[in-house]
Amino acid sequence: MHRQHTPNSNMHRANITAVHLRTGLYIMAALLLTGCASSTSVSSGWHDSAPRGVRFERVLVVAVTDNTDHRMSFEDAAAFDLRSESTMAWASARLMDTDTEINAENINALARQQQADAVVITRVKSFDVQAVEVQGRTDIHQRRQQGTLFRYDYIEKEEASYVTSEYTTSLTTDVMKTGNSEPLYTVVATATKQETLADVIDVLSDIIAGQLRQDGIIN
Repeated sequence: MHRQHTPNSNMHRANITAVHLRTGLYIMAALLLTGCASSTSVSSGWHDSAPRGVRFERVLVVAVTDNTDHRMSFEDAAAFDLRSESTMAWASARLMDTDTEINAENINALARQQQADAVVITRVKSFDVQAVEVQGRTDIHQRRQQGTLFRYDYIEKEEASYVTSEYTTSLTTDVMKTGNSEPLYTVVATATKQETLADVIDVLSDIIAGQLRQDGIIN
């Protein structure tokens, strides 16, 4: 049987084709933007004079920064990531007056007080923040027409452009045996194009802890 196409049915197919074309363009744009997504990198190594195969079970976490809130946030996150059934970790900012100078004498005294066998100390190697404009986008939602089974209305919802921040940060983390000011081992971790400082802290603390665990510094 030959099916006759009415003007309405042709128009409906044309509308669907146009919507599919726009949807494809939006997907392509999203894929292109993915190339600008955040990324991470990490490198690590033992110092030449350090004994290999040293493993620590009780570590004191120290973040060197003048910003107390950032220090506490990072130390809390790092200590949480470092802890396991066989590894204990403490955030130094929770155990000492934040006005106390961070130096070898004070940190080693605190480490001995906690009976920590190592100090994990982190400093900012580089920090960059940029303002980035996020282009608006159009989302397409489909809604079935009332009283029909196969016909849909396609509704476009537009979101306006806005400006946000992107953070790129590199941290250097040294592991030192309690009472010794010379590092045994160093990790350099970088996170690029993170949306917030909280993201930077979460991502980098997780990377650092994972690398220490992978290299056998902790369990």
